[in-house]
Amino acid sequence: ITRTYHEGEFVTQDGLASGNALAVTKADWQYKNGSIAWNLVLASTIDDAHLEYAVIHEVMHIWLNEMRAGGIDHEERVSTELAWAFLRTVK
Repeated sequence: ITRTYHEGEFVTQDGLASGNALAVTKADWQYKNGSIAWNLVLASTIDDAHLEYAVIHEVMHIWLNEMRAGGIDHEERVSTELAWAFLRTVK
């Protein structure tokens, strides 16, 4: 997983605009790789628990990206649920 860090809003090399998102993730699931670009300004405004959740959530997007055939809604819900389940399991 490639990580990039930005001071505020940004546009990734692939042309994805962050807007008010904490992170933007792009996955190439068929090649088992992905990238996560982080907005450090927003990251500095949240607590450690929220940041930990966000990291796991974004990694889940890379693992689940092949589910996206019909849009991101299903992938988004599963990423959210798995991130919360993972956090409850490890604590």
